[in-house]
Amino acid sequence: FYYIHFIIYILLYTFYYIHFIIYILLYTFYYIHFII
Repeated sequence: FYYIHFIIYILLYTFYYIHFIIYILLYTFYYIHFII
């Protein structure tokens, strides 16, 4: 059970990190498009 909890925590953390990167990339693309 402890291992499962740890794996779930890692998966959620990775999901959050990927979402954050995608958000930054979209924001950067939008900003560059606005400048150009």
